Amino acid sequence: MLQCVPVESMIRASSLVVTADDLGQSAARNRAIVQTLQRGYATHASLIVNLEGFDEAYELMHAERLESVVGLHLNFTDGAPLTDGMKRSARFCVDGRFRFPMLGRGLLPLQAGDQRLVRDEALAKFARARTAGFPITHLDSHHHIHMTPNIASVLLAVATALGVRRVRRFSNCGPHEGWFRRLKGAVFGRQLKRMGCESTEYFGDLEDIRWMIAHQRSIDGSLEIVTHPTLRPDGTIVDGKDFDKLSERILGLRPFFPSLINEAGRINRPSAP
Repeated sequence: MLQCVPVESMIRASSLVVTADDLGQSAARNRAIVQTLQRGYATHASLIVNLEGFDEAYELMHAERLESVVGLHLNFTDGAPLTDGMKRSARFCVDGRFRFPMLGRGLLPLQAGDQRLVRDEALAKFARARTAGFPITHLDSHHHIHMTPNIASVLLAVATALGVRRVRRFSNCGPHEGWFRRLKGAVFGRQLKRMGCESTEYFGDLEDIRWMIAHQRSIDGSLEIVTHPTLRPDGTIVDGKDFDKLSERILGLRPFFPSLINEAGRINRPSAP
């Protein structure tokens, strides 16, 4: 239970984006995300294009006319790549499937050939999403791979060349913000600025935001919260492995975001995508 403290003393969020990650991962995830968007518990979704649930995600999102709120969830850590060159790369794949964690954990510099592989794979993923009728409003990634030091600049260059400017920032909320994470976040933030990308001023998951509120930490500016909606066997939508209903967790934030979440727990979608 969150303890109520004076809202004006710590929460001054100007806008709230709630993104449902992993659309296209599986049938259960697809259905949960569509219902989450329909009920207003999320404002956007992020799409994986190279896993088994992609075709169903395409059908569901178009049937419900939700394609305009979809971003690309770049996946370089799960399943098979779309490009043959990436499949053959021992640096990124094993037996034609992405390795995780990536060889060198993203710290070893990439040679020109490897940069080409990353660029071509990212372009193929954007092309598959847009050919399927998703405009792609924003960019983030599976396991936050777009923030990995040795491929971030390649991925950001692809995104900006294709007109996608809103990119998820490094997490700066929650209990794990030590000096090393702040340093990594600052480095990635400089990359975003250098590439002309935009992001919210704060980013974290529901637990991070609950921690910020419980510890009376300030949130002053735009905020993105990431969720991973999925269905329990009884049809209840939960956030990942959480036992609480996603709807109840969103509604529980309303006292701290009264102008951004209404009495039914629906999030007021920002005017910008």
